Parts: sequence; structure tokens; C-alpha cells
Amino acid sequence: MKKDVKVLDCTIRDGGLINNYHFSDEFVKKVYETCVKVGVDYFEIGK
Repeated sequence: MKKDVKVLDCTIRDGGLINNYHFSDEFVKKVYETCVKVGVDYFEIGK
């Protein structure tokens, strides 16, 4: 992968627009852990 390319995951932020941010803590934790495992650079969760 190119070092000047960064990967952003916004699954929780964008998904929250659909379900009004009703995610369990466990679900968010699993998504985050998966992002870390695959090398995502940024993980966006805010409203």
C-alpha cells in the first residue's frame, strides 16, 4: 500500500444516520477491532 494513501472507516458515523446511532458498545468495539486488524488509519464515530 502507498504510504501517502490513508484509509478512513465511517461505518458507525454513516450507519448512525440510518439508526439514530443505536449501536451496542460491543458492536462498535468489534467494528473498531476489525479496522485495527486490517490497517485502517482513521475510525470516525462522531455525529
